[in-house]
Amino acid sequence: MTRRTVLLEALSSTTNDISRLIRPLDGVDLNWPADPDYQPPGDIIGHLVATEKIYQDHIRLLLTGGGRILFSNGQSNSPCKGHTPIDQLNRDFQQARSETLQTLEALGPGEWQKVAHLEPHGRISLRFLMQRLVEHDIEHTARLVESVHFWRALQKNGGLVQ
Repeated sequence: MTRRTVLLEALSSTTNDISRLIRPLDGVDLNWPADPDYQPPGDIIGHLVATEKIYQDHIRLLLTGGGRILFSNGQSNSPCKGHTPIDQLNRDFQQARSETLQTLEALGPGEWQKVAHLEPHGRISLRFLMQRLVEHDIEHTARLVESVHFWRALQKNGGLVQ
């Protein structure tokens, strides 16, 4: 199995992981009490959607720019706007990731080795850019797990109104 295949499988699996994690949250009011240690699930998924769009832009620039400088604007802080239902945020993420995967699956091995300069990280190939996206997925999936556990604890203790 090639590294490219492993990355594609990892990127693809995130959508299933997110769907499985948020399943118990269907219909739940996600306006939780403020807690500095736990980010609401909608904020996490909203961030994943925004980050996916940033990575899609990076992919396009890398593939068309031939070494062009890509600017990383740091973290994409995109909390849920208003009261976007979590299932809608999940559909948005699923759609955005599907578009990313379609682009990546159509590329040949040589295109995965194209290099650009990503500030502030330096030279980076498409393969390593996608590895960073997988790492980002893992980090935020872990945050989502913590958030769901927090929700369950609140629900168990009567601290969450549905």
